[in-house]
Amino acid sequence: MVDVHGFATLVVVILGMYFILYKVMGGNPLSFLIWIYFIVQANVSFAWLVLNRMVSRIFLIPDEPNKIVIIGDGIAAGFGDWIKMGQNGGLTRRLTEKITEDETILLKWKIFNYGHFASISDEWLPDCLRAPLYMPLLNGFYPLFNSVFKKGTPGYDAKIVIIVVGSFDCRRSEEGSTVKYTMDRITTIVNKLLEMNKYVFFLPQVLFLGTLGQEVLHYQVHYIGPNQSLAYL
Repeated sequence: MVDVHGFATLVVVILGMYFILYKVMGGNPLSFLIWIYFIVQANVSFAWLVLNRMVSRIFLIPDEPNKIVIIGDGIAAGFGDWIKMGQNGGLTRRLTEKITEDETILLKWKIFNYGHFASISDEWLPDCLRAPLYMPLLNGFYPLFNSVFKKGTPGYDAKIVIIVVGSFDCRRSEEGSTVKYTMDRITTIVNKLLEMNKYVFFLPQVLFLGTLGQEVLHYQVHYIGPNQSLAYL
């Protein structure tokens, strides 16, 4: 006598395997597994980076009256750096070392890094009300700009803001591949920070390649202070 329940289970398993192999994996399980590996690795790496910059900020580096805040994408955050326990990454670590070594800098500074992996300039707009698309849990599901610069945060009190954003704009939309898209948003962010009496350094990372265009604007450091305005034409 045929075991109907066993046969039905076998059919369900076969159909499930077919669905996973051809619908989810696209018929290429190796590529799918590699994709899964990179997704998991990126999430774990950025979570480790965020954990250690919190440990460094709260327990290892003393408070100082003068604050510098770094905002932007994974390059600003230092994603990809080798991070040891209690160690910061990216611009934070390097800028801290430079300030410490430079005897001509008399003021004491504390640097806060709020770079968020794979964030785009649109997600850093002051009026953006949505959480970042990637890894929003690590930001508490809050909008990026408001969570960094709201009253009572280091960003609210910071005198200097360093912006490193734009490298992911072209990966999220065709419109984001243009220089104007990124620079329009950086202009909005900078002008809002100037209204808050911040000194702003920004480094747009926009690179046109191939059919996207001919204009190249990348890794250029710009500075602008309070009572000024930024207009990109």
